[in-house]
Amino acid sequence: YRIGMEEGHFEGITYFLAKGMDQSTSQWLDDRQIYDGELTYQKMSLFARAMKDYLNFILKERPERRPDIVNANDWHTVPAAVALKQAFMERSIDVPLVFTIHLLGYKGLPWHYVSEDWCGIKDEPHYVSMDGVKRLVTYKEVWDDLSDGSFERFGAYEADFVASVSESYLRADVIPFLGDGTSKKSGFIYNSCDW
Repeated sequence: YRIGMEEGHFEGITYFLAKGMDQSTSQWLDDRQIYDGELTYQKMSLFARAMKDYLNFILKERPERRPDIVNANDWHTVPAAVALKQAFMERSIDVPLVFTIHLLGYKGLPWHYVSEDWCGIKDEPHYVSMDGVKRLVTYKEVWDDLSDGSFERFGAYEADFVASVSESYLRADVIPFLGDGTSKKSGFIYNSCDW
């Protein structure tokens, strides 16, 4: 794969766009469709690798651009967010991961997909917070044993904080699906608005 990052500015906000730099990468990464089975999974894998590689570049070449927080939104951003978290942890840099669930997608795949072979997540021991207690596990254990291969459960266990868009959705839908192990590190943040 060949991926580049394009920097842009809009109304005082700097953004970065990951894009394919060759035809085979562009066919997946640059497609405007987001939720479309195989296309989504290919795009997610490429995006996870791009973000981890871009973070390595930032930490080496432009440390002033290091983020203060990683905020993943919905299931399809989980591999990229966890790959970033792992890259920070490998350097003993504490950057919190917030996982915001706008709408549960109930998507999952076998471990191989998020592993180092596809999304770049190494199966290393690390601590996750469950019910307010830190537990030493590997990424594969979190994926297979705690998450049953669910992107959302995996993101919730790996996150420092799990948010949803309303208290009622969090209590009625999100926590029952994720499991009580994440309830002590969860809350809600209303969707942004300009009123």
